[in-house]
Amino acid sequence: ESTIKDFPKDKAILTGNPCSEKALSIKATTKEKLGVDKDKKLVLIVMGSLGSRSVNDRIFSFVDKFRNKNYSVIIVTGNSYYERVKERRVPDNVKVVPFIYEMPSVMKITDLMVTRAGASTMSEITALGVPAIFIPSPYVANNHQYKNAKDLVDQNAGIMLEEKDLQAIAQLMDSRIGESEKRMAKLMDQSLAQQKQEILDESTQRMKILLDTEITPKFNLLAENQKIMLDKLAPKSELEELRSEVSVLKLAIRSINQEIAELKKAQ
Repeated sequence: ESTIKDFPKDKAILTGNPCSEKALSIKATTKEKLGVDKDKKLVLIVMGSLGSRSVNDRIFSFVDKFRNKNYSVIIVTGNSYYERVKERRVPDNVKVVPFIYEMPSVMKITDLMVTRAGASTMSEITALGVPAIFIPSPYVANNHQYKNAKDLVDQNAGIMLEEKDLQAIAQLMDSRIGESEKRMAKLMDQSLAQQKQEILDESTQRMKILLDTEITPKFNLLAENQKIMLDKLAPKSELEELRSEVSVLKLAIRSINQEIAELKKAQ
């Protein structure tokens, strides 16, 4: 959202990031299928489709801190890193996998997600309302993942932990998972609200642009043509046709203004 100020005001529309319909429609998996305790909350740690060696190294340096927690942890390492840790012993409540092919189906039963802050990941998180801790990659251009995460953090729709502070992740996970259901539900609501706000903003702006660039100019042109034809004493049939078109456009303008007013109320 913060990036819109970097573009000409009359040439930019805030739409948010597109989210695959499949992410919304896919059926949620189950904890039994994932091989974790069905009675415990689930924390999903995933650093993008390729994983992150730097984060994996840090996580596995203190993986024993997850032992005997009242939640399960799934660590998605990425295929290239998995070979290094697949034989490593981890606490019983921790499951290590190289890759998850239908990530949204797992996200739908996830109580807390620890993840990078790439645009597509964040789009799915806000669309599905998953409480999240963002660890933005410090290795990307213009530090854009930090800016992505900050936008949601500023809306109380997520929490950010920089990679340099990763040693605090276990404690932060404990505090978030240990929060009341009411607090976690609020975090989910804020995440969903962020996505809804982007949709409302886009709808309002698109309708206003349609009104300003298409309908109003056409209305003005027709009104001017009607005046010219009256001045020239055009045939009655042509005048009636023009009056009819003008009436339709008046109704369209009135309807769109009402829609814009309703959308602003909804915001």
